[in-house]
Amino acid sequence: MPPIAVIPFTPGFATNGISPSPRALQAAVEPSTVVHNTPPTQAETRSPDLKRALGDQRNWQSLTQLLDQAAQGLAPEADAQAVASALAGVTFTPDVDSSYVQQQPSRDTTTVDLERFLIKSDVRLPRTRTELSDLAKAMAIQALQPPYGNYGGGLSWPLPLSVSQQQSVLTLFTTNSAGLSDLPLIDHRAGPLGYLADAVPLSGAELQDPGQALEKLIQSPRGQALGQAIQTHLNGVQTPSSTRDYVLTAINLGLDSESISHPQRNTVAGFDLAQEQHWGKSPSSIVNALRNHLVTTGKATMATAQLGAHLLLARLAPQFLVKDIPDKVTYGSQSWASFHLAVAKIEASTPGVTPQMSYAQVMSIADASDASVYDATQTAVLIDWAVANGVLDKKDDSLYSSAEIERARSDFNQQLDERATASSQLRTPIPDLKQIALAKLEQQFGKGIPFEEKCIKADYYFRSAKIHQGTYSMLDIAMMDHHDVPKWKATDSRIPIDSLNAREKVNVFDSFKTAFDDTISVQKQGIKTAIKHMIAQLPLADRKNLESGEIHFYQERTYTIATDFFSPPALTSKSKKMLIKVGRDNPPIVYEVDLAKGAIARGKLSLTEFRNANRLHRTEEFNIGDAERPARLDATPGSALPPQSFSSVRTQDIADAFVEAFDLDNADVLKQARGVTTFDEEQASRDKVNELLLNLIPLRSAIVNFQQGNYADGVMDLGLDLLGFLTAGAATSARAGKVVSTATSSTAKALGLARAIGVSAIEVLNPLSGVGDLLMGTARLAKTGAKGAAHKIQALRGSADSYDLVAASQKYDAAATGTFKYADQSGDTLAVQQQGKWYAYDEGTQQAYGSPLEDFTPLNTLMPVNRDWLTLHHPHSRRYNPLQRIWRKVYPAAPPPPPKALPSGDYALSMKGKWQGEHFSSQNALVDTALKFESDMHAYFNSANAGNIPPRPAIPSIPTPVPASEVITKGLQASDGLVFGENHGERASFQLLYDNMDLFVRQKVKRVYIEGVADYPSGIRDDGIGWLGDTNQKRTQPNFEELKRKFEENGIEVLPLDHVYLTQRYNPTLSTKEYSVADAKERLERFNYYAAQTIKATSGGEKWIALVGRFHTNTQLGVPGMAELTGGLSIGIFPKKMTGPSDGLTNTFVVPPGHVPGPTTPMGDLTISFQVRHPQP
Repeated sequence: MPPIAVIPFTPGFATNGISPSPRALQAAVEPSTVVHNTPPTQAETRSPDLKRALGDQRNWQSLTQLLDQAAQGLAPEADAQAVASALAGVTFTPDVDSSYVQQQPSRDTTTVDLERFLIKSDVRLPRTRTELSDLAKAMAIQALQPPYGNYGGGLSWPLPLSVSQQQSVLTLFTTNSAGLSDLPLIDHRAGPLGYLADAVPLSGAELQDPGQALEKLIQSPRGQALGQAIQTHLNGVQTPSSTRDYVLTAINLGLDSESISHPQRNTVAGFDLAQEQHWGKSPSSIVNALRNHLVTTGKATMATAQLGAHLLLARLAPQFLVKDIPDKVTYGSQSWASFHLAVAKIEASTPGVTPQMSYAQVMSIADASDASVYDATQTAVLIDWAVANGVLDKKDDSLYSSAEIERARSDFNQQLDERATASSQLRTPIPDLKQIALAKLEQQFGKGIPFEEKCIKADYYFRSAKIHQGTYSMLDIAMMDHHDVPKWKATDSRIPIDSLNAREKVNVFDSFKTAFDDTISVQKQGIKTAIKHMIAQLPLADRKNLESGEIHFYQERTYTIATDFFSPPALTSKSKKMLIKVGRDNPPIVYEVDLAKGAIARGKLSLTEFRNANRLHRTEEFNIGDAERPARLDATPGSALPPQSFSSVRTQDIADAFVEAFDLDNADVLKQARGVTTFDEEQASRDKVNELLLNLIPLRSAIVNFQQGNYADGVMDLGLDLLGFLTAGAATSARAGKVVSTATSSTAKALGLARAIGVSAIEVLNPLSGVGDLLMGTARLAKTGAKGAAHKIQALRGSADSYDLVAASQKYDAAATGTFKYADQSGDTLAVQQQGKWYAYDEGTQQAYGSPLEDFTPLNTLMPVNRDWLTLHHPHSRRYNPLQRIWRKVYPAAPPPPPKALPSGDYALSMKGKWQGEHFSSQNALVDTALKFESDMHAYFNSANAGNIPPRPAIPSIPTPVPASEVITKGLQASDGLVFGENHGERASFQLLYDNMDLFVRQKVKRVYIEGVADYPSGIRDDGIGWLGDTNQKRTQPNFEELKRKFEENGIEVLPLDHVYLTQRYNPTLSTKEYSVADAKERLERFNYYAAQTIKATSGGEKWIALVGRFHTNTQLGVPGMAELTGGLSIGIFPKKMTGPSDGLTNTFVVPPGHVPGPTTPMGDLTISFQVRHPQP
């Protein structure tokens, strides 16, 4: 099939949510499917770490599509083997700037299959189709995270800059103690943002894209100088991102200097996001107000105000930056609170990602996530809601008692429950008269009867009144809405006419009417709750007007004027809208309640009537139940507290009035709901009922949709989204944006919302989790997103052998958990030592950060371990790490399979060359496996060096060259095992083995073992041997698959000698990927041990051959070779320099002590010079 084009993931995923567009995904995964990931042109000024981050993003974007495609090609019950095989069948081209390309040999940087890419990229392989889909979504989320995170710099570190350090940074800038050019500023209010922007021209497009603008500012000469000056001033540790972090810190502090000494929740740059003027307003209007504030206070210009506002909100209030927030999700409402919690859930693991998402995506992703939101965050959101809705007085967060918080939580959940119940009520389908009738007929007469066949007529006596004159079906008769029916006669013998006439209870209209009335009653209550919710969403001033003003209800009604001039006009229809006149101010304010639009807006009231032909239109006042207007609707004194609009008596009166005005009880609604029978058609003909009348009936379109089974469309007609719930039905509508996930939260299910997305009740809160933790200020350990340093530290305390501690110890002099002094308090952290100083360590990025820790006392220390640990655990080392921290943050929370116990005996001997994924499924399992492998390896070589190895056969004496086949024959006659040694960059070995297949069969060789072949979850795979060394050129004539197939066709089993994690070794830090002597020795030890034990465990006393690099054949660098360890013989394969037949002889050359053999150095017990067949150009 042709290559699949990569679908670019743009911020907001405007058309496809978190999953790729279905039209771009194939129904099945075909072998050799290739996606070419062509990266965009990179700016030359970008730093290497930024280029790498952007390259990784593009990889995740491509992988999202491919993983989803692979998942769709699998059966729901697919096992781990099927998943792995699907991944192995799809390849793509990694981005040239990505970490993967920089860390892999060049042969893996052109095209690579998904299974290999995931393993080599340290991502745990999914085991089921669901896990595969979840991984695709996790990658899509990761691809959206900006390289700069939430733009907080040092203020977003796990341990942020202390108050004194923050003040010091600002002082350095304002006084120019570092001697930077063009400082200090004439207008100090412009701050670092103005300073940098003044020297760097930013285009309109760049100012609209915070990432691009900040990249340009940071990489500018002023930006680099400022970052370096701050780092030097604070004695900060140098890292690839340190300069960037310090520049972002300075910009943030310049914009929000007030929060250094007087931090206040919900306040940024001295601007109160939660002020009551914002209640009921859209988030976008609040962001605009913040931009204007920055300009007014001189902290930004008109050009940079949007950038400054985005920078502040991304760190402190990212919920304001999410795209496509519906107008009905207003600040202070319960819908806003649920949305705020959803944002917090996502930001906790991927800071800075939600501003790249749409509202629908945030709710969908949060709903599918098992992550929890910290109590402090939930408490803060709850307080904001309670204050805006009159449940709690506004005061300092620390002054709220546990009882007050619990009361607010109870009220919140009660309102959520009522809204959810109403949502379910409005979803109640209108009963289907036809289906009820058919069910009754089948019950009475059985199946197989043509109930809808119109062949029945009334059998009237002569001269009797003939009311039923048409032709009917049994279904028509069962649906009739009256009981005075005649005797019937039928023209179709299949109709049981005698039984029909004998049955008295065929008609089902009464039961339908009862069910219909119950449904209307339920929907009335749902509409009342919707109106209450709409009122609670309004700005505070409007809520106060409706709560305290004198109110009168009005509705426009249409009458038909009689032609006899004596009869009064007949009421024909009522408007779907209701008007409320509020007498609180002068002049009175009029509100229009429009359920169809889901809006309560200020309008106009005109009491004049007008006539159109015989139609008379009037706007009339009405009272609830046509009773006297109750006194409680008169004006009342206002309260100092905001009204509890959702639950107040006044709101209930307004809801009752609207339901009465909506007139669900009128006969036309029932008539439309029950459908049309033959008798109705006759009656309609006589009464001349116009279809236009039906179109004016409230709920008509919803009823039609319900009757047709289109419940989601019907609900949208009823305005279900008025209740603030995002549903799968709404997800297909342009009103709510598109959502891929249809997962339903447990809370939503408990509330009866079968398809609600993102709703969540607030559970019991810990009274000790104060919201003060959310402040960016003094005496606290900051959060990265919503993850507290204390939470991280708790998991590390007392765990000197933890994965994080082990990983941290590799790059630095030492690593430890311990206590330190922070803002006059003591805290715990994970730290690393460099040049005698201890620095805090971020296990997410796996690098140190910030200034030296003050008074750090190590408690659990891990000094650097040996090189084996370095290569196994460090993410940028030569060893692969299947548990890279970045994926532990975003990979779905499916529990790993129970780890299989490590073998009690030698690891390599027990594994028999097979993949055991459970040994690498978690950091603890990986650590345990690595320790076991290393321990067994050292014990093995200690035993071998003591002489405990198989005896070797005598080396055949071949003093003069003989044909290559004869050399092989003599070797197999002398030994059960032959180890062929090659130069991996040459073609000779594959051709030699291929040409001598018949010989191997005659000599009864049963197995061939090959270096550079490994057992993957999908099975045995080429893991490098199929390429000519570390190049982009594959072997040909034959290639690996052809050689493997040839062996298998001749009954010789192909087995791997490499392990995906434990033996392979690449050095991504060296562009040439060359080994040092120490590197080479480590590879020799790991491979020779694992390979020799694999051969011992699987050869079964039968003849075998092995193909390895020449360094592995015999003892090198003091490490016993494969021939010595297996008790076999070795044959070195070399390309023949002169034209002639391939031949060989006994090797008599001895490598001098301390000499490292070169490519042409004779190696092996025997040698073969092979005439290579080179491919034709």
